[in-house]
Amino acid sequence: MSKATENSHSTAKKLYTGTVISAIAATASLVGTIGTAHADTVEIPLPTTAQTEPALVEKEAPKKTEVKVPTKEVTKGQVDEAKDKLDKSSQAVADAQAKKDQAQTEKDKAQTEKDNAQSEVDKAQAVKDKVTPENIEKQKQEVANAETGKTNAEKQEENAENDLNKANQVAKDQEKVVKKSEDKVASAETEVKNAQTNVANAQAILDGTGQAKVVAEKDNAEQAQAQAQTNVSNAENSLTQAKADDKKLAEDISSAQKELTQAKNTVASTQTALTNATNKANQTQTALDKAQTNFSKAESNYKSINTFQVTDEYVSALKSYVNNPYSILDEPAKWEEHREKVESILKSVNQENLNLNKFKGNANDKAISVDANNLTTEQMTELSLFASDLLNQIRERFGTPKTVVTKGMVKVADEVTDGYVADGWEYGKGHDSKAVNNVARKYGLPAYEDDTQQYLENLNSINSGDEIHTMYDAKKWVYESVSDLLFNGWEWAHAQNLTGLSSAGANKEYLGVDVSSRLGRTSAHFLTVSDKQVSGNKLDKTEVPNTKSVESIVKAYNTAKTALLNAQTVNSQAQREKTSASTENIKAKGRQATIEKRLNALKATPLKTPTAESNLANAKNTLASANERLKNAKKALEALTADVKIKQQNLDKAKQELANKQTALTNAKNNLANEKAKLEELKSLIKIAEKNLALSKEKVAQATKTLEQSKADLENLLNAEPNLVKAKNVLARKETTLKEKATALKEAQAILDKLLQEQKIDQETYDKLFALYSAQVEAKRLADLEAQKQAIISSGETPIEVYDETGKLVAYEVKPKPVAQSPVSYNGAWTKKQGKSLPNTGENLSVLGLIGFSILSVLGLSVNKRKNK
Repeated sequence: MSKATENSHSTAKKLYTGTVISAIAATASLVGTIGTAHADTVEIPLPTTAQTEPALVEKEAPKKTEVKVPTKEVTKGQVDEAKDKLDKSSQAVADAQAKKDQAQTEKDKAQTEKDNAQSEVDKAQAVKDKVTPENIEKQKQEVANAETGKTNAEKQEENAENDLNKANQVAKDQEKVVKKSEDKVASAETEVKNAQTNVANAQAILDGTGQAKVVAEKDNAEQAQAQAQTNVSNAENSLTQAKADDKKLAEDISSAQKELTQAKNTVASTQTALTNATNKANQTQTALDKAQTNFSKAESNYKSINTFQVTDEYVSALKSYVNNPYSILDEPAKWEEHREKVESILKSVNQENLNLNKFKGNANDKAISVDANNLTTEQMTELSLFASDLLNQIRERFGTPKTVVTKGMVKVADEVTDGYVADGWEYGKGHDSKAVNNVARKYGLPAYEDDTQQYLENLNSINSGDEIHTMYDAKKWVYESVSDLLFNGWEWAHAQNLTGLSSAGANKEYLGVDVSSRLGRTSAHFLTVSDKQVSGNKLDKTEVPNTKSVESIVKAYNTAKTALLNAQTVNSQAQREKTSASTENIKAKGRQATIEKRLNALKATPLKTPTAESNLANAKNTLASANERLKNAKKALEALTADVKIKQQNLDKAKQELANKQTALTNAKNNLANEKAKLEELKSLIKIAEKNLALSKEKVAQATKTLEQSKADLENLLNAEPNLVKAKNVLARKETTLKEKATALKEAQAILDKLLQEQKIDQETYDKLFALYSAQVEAKRLADLEAQKQAIISSGETPIEVYDETGKLVAYEVKPKPVAQSPVSYNGAWTKKQGKSLPNTGENLSVLGLIGFSILSVLGLSVNKRKNK
C-alpha cells in the first residue's frame, strides 16, 4: 500500500500583528509566493521586525570536527599512536566520570542532609507553636506522674525479685531433703536383701540332717577352692601375654591411623582446592557468559549509534531563510528574491542531507514489545531521550539552545497523544489543537484561547495505523520523522522549530516525545516549550539524564570489550587450575583408599585382652564362689552339733528382722514420694515468680521510657525558641552546602562533556586507522598468495588452493602428478576444499586488483563480484 506522510508544525512562533496581516493582504502580488505548512494551514513568512518574540541573535555555528585520516599507507605505529591517544582520552573520561560521580554523590548527600534539616525545622516549629503556660504546666504534671509510675514499678520489681530468690532457696533445701530420702530407701533395700539371705540360711540349717553329706560337702569345697585358685593363676598369665600382643596390634593401628589422617588431610586439602577451583571456574564461566551477554548488548548498542548530520550549506541556508535581511513591508521584492534564493539552496542540498542520515536499528530493541497508544512512562522517557539526542546533535551545528527531557514534558506528550486517540484524529487533519491546548492549560504552558492553533507540537504522520510494535519500530519512526520534518524539500517551518532557530531567548527547551496510532494514521509527536514560557509550578521540570548517550554507549562498548577479553583470560586460567586440582585430588583419594584397606585389616584382628580379662574375671568369680562354698560348708559342719530349738530361734529371729527391714523400706519409700511432691510444688512457684519478675521488668522499662519522653517533651517546650533558631541555622548551612555541591556537579559535568567529545573524535580516528591498516595487511597477504600462485604457474606446475580449518585460503601448493598404480596421499595438516577454485574464465586477476578489492571491502564500498559455479 502506498503510504504518504503528513507534516504539521508548531505555530508557537507564528504570532502576527494586525498591521503585518493587513500589509500582506494589500500586497496582492505576493500571494503567489505564500507557502503552505500542511493541507489546512497557511504559513505567512514574517519580516524579522514583525515577530513578537525576541529576534534571534545569530552566532556562527560550530563547525563539525572532521577526522583526518592519512591518504597514504597507514603504519602500525600510527595505529598504536591513535590507540594510545584513545586510551589516554578514555582514562581522562574515566577520571572525569569518577569526579562527576563523586560530585553527584556529594550533591545527593547534601540534598539528603538539607531535607533532614528541613524536617528538623518543621518539627521545631511545630513544638514552638504549642508553647503556652498551660501546656508547660500540663507537661510538668505528666513528668511528675511518670516519675511516680517509675518508682512504683521499680518497687514491684524489687518485691518480685525477692519472692523469686526465696522460692529458689526453699527449692534447693527441699532438693537436699529428697536426696537424703533417696539414700534411706537405697539403704533399706540393701538391708532387706541381706535379711532375706539370713532367713534362707537359717531355714536350711534347721532342715539339714545328713551328717555325711555335710562332711563330704566340706571336702569337695576344699578341692574346688584349690582348683579355682590354680585357674586364677593361669588366667593371670594368659592376660599378661594377651596385653603384650594387643599392644603390638595397637601400635600398628596407631601408625596406620596417622598415615590415614595425613592422607585424609591431603584429600581434604586437595578437595578444598578442587572445590575452590571448581567454584572459581564456575564463577569465571558465569562471568564470561555474563561478559559475553553484556558485550553482545553493548556491541548492538555500539553498532546502532544513531547520528544526525546536516551539511554546512543546509545550516547556512536555513539560518538565512529564518533571518531574512530584508523587510517584507519595506522591500518586498528583495525579501521575496532572498527567500527564493535560499529556498533554492535548501532544495538543492535536500537529497544530500537525506542520504547522510539513515536509521541504525538495535537488535536489543526488537525484543521489547510496545503498544503504540499505551507506552509505559519508562518507554516514553527512553523515546524522548532518543529524540533529544538527535535534536541536540542538530542544534550543536546551529548553535541553538539544547533540548532536555523532563518528567513533566513526558507526561504532557502522553496526555496529548491520549487526546488524539480519544478524538479519533484522522490522517490529513493536521494538529488536534484542542487536545494540545487542553494539556497546555493544565500545566501552565502557552495555549490558544480559541483552539484554532497550538504552540507546543511538531507532528509527523503516515497514512498507516500498523507501523509500531516494538521499541525498534518506535525509534525508527521517530528518527525518520526528524528526517521528514527537516528534509521534506517543500517547507522549513518544522526545520526552524526542531533546529532551535525559533527558540530565541531560551536557555533550553523542555522536550517530551510520544507516538500514537489510529486507524489509517501513525504519528510521532514532538512537544517542546522554552524554559522561559512555563508559568507556575504545575509542570514538573525535573530533568531526566540520558543514560544511553553516544558517549555512554561508546564507553560501555569499550568497557564490555575489555571485560570480555579479561573474562576469557581469567576463565581459561581458572579452567586449567580446576583440571590440575582434580588430578591431585584423584591421586590423594587413591592413596587414602590403600591405607584404609590396610587399616581395616588391622582393625579386623580380634583383641586378645578382653577374652583373657573375661577368663580371669570368671576364674576369680569361681574362686570367690568356691571360698564362699567352703565357708558355708565349714559353718554347716559346725551347726550340726547345735540344738534344734536354737536353730528354730535363729530362724524366727531372722524372719522378724526381715519383717522389720521391709516395714522400714515401705516407710522410706512413702516419705520419698511426699518429699518429691513438695519439690514439684516449689518448682511451680518458682515459674510463677519468674513470670512476675519479667512482667515487673517490662513495666519498669515502659515507665522509664514514658518518663524520658515526658522529660524530653518538657525540655523541648522550655527550649522551643532556641531549638528552632538552631535548626534554622543548621538548615541554612545545609542549603549553602547543597548549592556548592550543585555548582561543583555542574562544573564536573561540563568537563566530562568536553572530554567525552574529545574521546569520541579519538575513537573515530582509531577505528578508521585500524580499518585501513587491517585492509593493508590483508592486501599484502593476498598479494603474497598471488605471487606464490604465479611462481608455481611460472615453473610449469599447476597450483592448487590450500585452506585452513575456517575455510580461509592460506597457500598454494603444487598439484601432485599422478603415478601409475600409486594412490595419492595428501598431508593431513592441510585441507583442500573442493569446488573453491575459480574455473579458467580467461580473466587475469592482478595483484593490484586484489589490493584494491580488499581496501574497497573494508571501506564498505560496493564491488561487483563475478560468481562462478
